[in-house]
Amino acid sequence: MKWMCPVCEAENHASLARCDCGYDGAVASTVQPGFVNVPQIVDEAPAAAVTINPPGVRFEVVSCNDETMTFDSVTELREAILGGLVTRELNVRKVTVDASEKRLESAWVPVEKFVAGYSELRALYRPIWHFTKQYAWYGVIAGFALKAVDTTITIFTANETAGLVWLLVIGSLLLSKKFPLAPAMVVFMTFKFGVQANFFITALATMLVGAMFGAPGGMVVGTIVGHCKQKSMTTAPDAEPEGKRPYWLGIGLPVLTLAALIPLYIWFNVKLVEWMAGK
Repeated sequence: MKWMCPVCEAENHASLARCDCGYDGAVASTVQPGFVNVPQIVDEAPAAAVTINPPGVRFEVVSCNDETMTFDSVTELREAILGGLVTRELNVRKVTVDASEKRLESAWVPVEKFVAGYSELRALYRPIWHFTKQYAWYGVIAGFALKAVDTTITIFTANETAGLVWLLVIGSLLLSKKFPLAPAMVVFMTFKFGVQANFFITALATMLVGAMFGAPGGMVVGTIVGHCKQKSMTTAPDAEPEGKRPYWLGIGLPVLTLAALIPLYIWFNVKLVEWMAGK
């Protein structure tokens, strides 16, 4: 608590009865005419809490002088790399602070290795490999879609009733998050229609085959795109040439994988027809 001096209007702590100006709140004779002997008490506002570690994610980098630099976002870290403040050989870690200000710290790793986990940073040091990984996911999605269409055509060609059940299976899987009982209802309808094939296994096989063919194909396309765009991309000042490694991993290995998967694809389609025929 504090009290305000009626003479100079200065704030004094409650433990002090006398103000620096000479006013004594406890002695009436020292009060100048027109002022009240009782000091005016002023409530002291509570100090605002200071948050040492606000919740969120930040990145810490140890400089060459063993000083820790903190960046509050991937964007700030990216700008520091482009500006030459952070180089590829420095150590960096990710720090996550929860609501209770508890720090969760990852292990220290070199910047060049750390950026591999962030698409915004990966292209600064590995532009070709960045597109290879990005297009691998595009290939997986495309593989799912194309194989689902191919399987649908194959099933409808063999049996229209089975084709209808297949579409119901696909629909139930897509809606299972909001309607958990949808797959169970489709299983009941499958027995009612007299379809013996287990289309849930077929759906799983379709996703696996689509991913196995889509990912390598997407990697090949991504490597070619990365090769064409690498010269026009913004890279780190200390980035080194990627060499032949992205071409071996992004073109050579996927092509060999696709060549090995062709017999599996043929076998799968033969088995699919047999499952639908109940053999």
